[in-house]
Amino acid sequence: MLRIREICALSPAAFLLAVGCHSRLAAPATPEPATPAPNPERETVPADRQQEELPALPPTVIVTPQEIFEGTAFLLHVRPAPESAPVIAVDGMAAERTLAFVASADGRMWTVAPAPLDAREVDVQLTIRYPGGAERTETLRVPILPREFSSEILTVPERFTNPPPEARPRIESEHALVAETVRRVTSEALWREAFARPREDRSSSRFGTRRMFNGELQSRHLGYDIAGRIGDPVRASNSGRVALARDLYFSGNTVYLDHGLGLYTAYMHMSEALVQEGDWVDRGQVVGRVGATGRVTGAHLHWSVSFQGIPLDPETLLSLGAPPPTSAAPPAGARP
Repeated sequence: MLRIREICALSPAAFLLAVGCHSRLAAPATPEPATPAPNPERETVPADRQQEELPALPPTVIVTPQEIFEGTAFLLHVRPAPESAPVIAVDGMAAERTLAFVASADGRMWTVAPAPLDAREVDVQLTIRYPGGAERTETLRVPILPREFSSEILTVPERFTNPPPEARPRIESEHALVAETVRRVTSEALWREAFARPREDRSSSRFGTRRMFNGELQSRHLGYDIAGRIGDPVRASNSGRVALARDLYFSGNTVYLDHGLGLYTAYMHMSEALVQEGDWVDRGQVVGRVGATGRVTGAHLHWSVSFQGIPLDPETLLSLGAPPPTSAAPPAGARP
């Protein structure tokens, strides 16, 4: 029986999760005794050979950064044991979202995962696949630390907090459209460099701020507001593909970029969008201009990040760094 310390350990280079880990071995099911005549073109692997193909040592699962706070993104790396069979694929789930793993040049499989607001732990389920069809399952319990969020007291006209009844069909339709868009998972990472701010200016409101409108607590700010004048450029925080470019009731001229693996950034309240749905954009490319469209009281950029619909703090993307080097070809449609 495998012991926890054989699955997870501490390394000076990274935090290797050792809380709540357990391992279960699995191999493809053997055929039932009563089966149709065998197909001579298909080889059936005996059960004893299947078990032999499963490496004796499990891979190491590395979680970074060392401290993970609510409302942030973190990375998962699956590294095969030394002299073990290579890992050919990993399937996973975290916070009820599908994890899409990609291979790095050094043989690891890696992905991005979410730590939702108000979460105190995230269970990660992994199925690790080897050549020949053998597989191993792992469950990790990732501890999540709380954060302190500020509050804002705002007084605004009632039209900003209570839309007219005739606007409700549009609001509901747009809400469903955005929700469907950001739940789509592109199975490859579309970025190769670290994330950057879309504008270098002061922040007027940070992620997670509790907002009291006209004496009532009505929402939390699920983005990062950056000051600007109407017409100032808004740049893509990283490379990706335009998943949505529309004029929406609440957010005005809005662009959503799909960066792959379930990660999206959005740019809202712009005076104009300069890209169209389906376009490929490079990191730093101008995708629009600062404006005051939608339900806002002044010009600024609202920058937001989500993982398959789970809102995350955009500032945490800046600390993730560049993804691991890969030997794969550039994403389809990317510029040379």
